[in-house]
Amino acid sequence: MEVKIVPSELILRDEEIRHEREKTAESEASKRALDQQLRDCSSKIDEAEAYARAEGKRIAAKYEGRLAQLETEIDLERARYQELLKDLRRNERRVKELLSQVDEEQTKVLSLTDTIGKTNDRMRIYKSQIDSAESSAAQVLTRARRLERELDDAEQRAEVVTTTLIRSRSMHRSEYD
Repeated sequence: MEVKIVPSELILRDEEIRHEREKTAESEASKRALDQQLRDCSSKIDEAEAYARAEGKRIAAKYEGRLAQLETEIDLERARYQELLKDLRRNERRVKELLSQVDEEQTKVLSLTDTIGKTNDRMRIYKSQIDSAESSAAQVLTRARRLERELDDAEQRAEVVTTTLIRSRSMHRSEYD
């Protein structure tokens, strides 16, 4: 069977083939353009990934440095905290000691106040006794002065009597002689 192709069909087929070739060429050009775009995109992605890795490393290094700095600061703060805690405990012990001393001093003050009160009571009693003794001494002194005056008066009278007696004897003797 022989196929008889009509020239108009041939032209049509030729036209279709040319059209298909153009489409294929366009598709190939489009494919090449897409391949180029794909390569460009892959290249850009690779560049972006490389940049992201480098930037990530830089940022990670930056944050690691900052983290190390913060850890150092935390260690310093911990040391300061421990020192402050030690100072606080020492100060608390000192406050307890001082409070104990204050309690002891208050006890001593109360004891001394009581002793002073008792001493003041004794002093009042002694003062009263001294006043009484002074009063008695004044009475005794007054009585002694009065007795001394009476003694002086009695001695003077005795002298007068003795003198009178001596005269009288002397006179009597002279009369008998």
